[in-house]
Amino acid sequence: MCDWYVVYGSLKVRQRCWAHMLRKSKVLAKGGSREVVLHEKLQKLLHAKLAPPDQKIRDIL
Repeated sequence: MCDWYVVYGSLKVRQRCWAHMLRKSKVLAKGGSREVVLHEKLQKLLHAKLAPPDQKIRDIL
């Protein structure tokens, strides 16, 4: 698990931290409407992942 720190660039496989992705997308969202859509989709995806098992993902997304 990593953030975007430059030393991790040499790793072949990287997992990104949700908190770091959401923070970065929130900053990017200040730049325009496409970035806002990306941030909103990431938020919905996280909520879907954290939802109770009996809740339908299509209802969240």
